Amino acid sequence: MSSQQVRRILIVEDEKTLSHFLAQCFLKEPEDYEVVTAASAEEAIEQLAGRPFGAIITDIVLPGMSGLDLLERVRAAQPGARVIITSAYGTDELRERAGALGAFEYIDKPFAFSGIKRVVLRAFEAASPEAPPTPQLQKQPQGGGACTP
Repeated sequence: MSSQQVRRILIVEDEKTLSHFLAQCFLKEPEDYEVVTAASAEEAIEQLAGRPFGAIITDIVLPGMSGLDLLERVRAAQPGARVIITSAYGTDELRERAGALGAFEYIDKPFAFSGIKRVVLRAFEAASPEAPPTPQLQKQPQGGGACTP
């Protein structure tokens, strides 16, 4: 990926502190990331209408529409976008449903920020306009973690 290419990330999280911290983790990277945040799936859909995103990190539990419903909308609007689902209420059933809907990854909360950053990097490496979603859905290490890998 060239140093001139912007990597655009959409973070959909209603918990303001987590949303802000995630955004800051990517903005402090030497890579050229553009980070947009949304507090609801509806707000995220508005953002999707305006520009393409390479990676979307979304919680499942959001006010109004769920993150899984958002995933279905993303698949229709931007099939090349890699959607990373996060949840503090994860179950095997939710993980399977996310995979069936085309999620790139499913990460249980709490998660290590270094782990989610590695997943986003993989998402950008896998992304191409022609590439279909490639679900990975592996269990990620839990816990806090600094912004550095």
